[in-house]
Amino acid sequence: MRTGRKSKAQKLLAEKMLNPPEPYVKRELVTELSRQLFKATVEEFAGKGILGARVASITQAAGVTDPAFYRYFPSLRDAALYVLSVHYWKPLNQKLDNFQRVTSDPVLLFEAVVRALIESSADNSNQPWVPAGLVFRIAVAHLRNPFLLPDSLLDPEYQRFLEKLAFIIQEGQSQGRFQAAIASATLARTLVNSLHGLLVEQQIAPSHFTPQAEECQMVARQLVGLKAEPEPKSGVPAGRVAFSGRKRKAGDRS
Repeated sequence: MRTGRKSKAQKLLAEKMLNPPEPYVKRELVTELSRQLFKATVEEFAGKGILGARVASITQAAGVTDPAFYRYFPSLRDAALYVLSVHYWKPLNQKLDNFQRVTSDPVLLFEAVVRALIESSADNSNQPWVPAGLVFRIAVAHLRNPFLLPDSLLDPEYQRFLEKLAFIIQEGQSQGRFQAAIASATLARTLVNSLHGLLVEQQIAPSHFTPQAEECQMVARQLVGLKAEPEPKSGVPAGRVAFSGRKRKAGDRS
């Protein structure tokens, strides 16, 4: 077994971890034209894959010329990394940040994160120009696409989500509420991969395989060895919380 020497690939990964790549976008997508272009880009990636996508097809669908695409993205690869980072992992991190402002309980946070992952596979009516269901499909299918590696796995938003989820699991382990036989970082990655696999099959072939949200939550609990807890006296079922936007202070009434 060789030790003490790193391959070129290992050195490259180490350098990228010290200086994580930023998603490439030349300007913000704030105009109606740019949003049409983004939607067409997502639909092209979801329908043909990253390598099968063509700028000409995207601009034709958006009703613009090819130079319009390059005003926003240097390349198709940059556009794909932007979709993954800014429109999938970043919104999940924002939700997780909001959850952590409300509670520090690892079980409640874990349940909330699992629900957020489940909901990430559905479209968001508040942003009709972002086909969230297709963004989810791209994230699952292309996170480990060789064309996007290693940047897709070293993306700061993706790494931040995994680190925060691992911390929540570690807190639950230290309190004896999750099983501690497996490292929290391993459980975090296994959880994301498992839920993604279930949800994408449900999305693509719903007539053949349709796990309910409750079943996905049960899978998540089993993975981390979440122990059953008694119903709290407040009447709120264990493992659930209504996020009102502030932490409940001592002496507050239910």
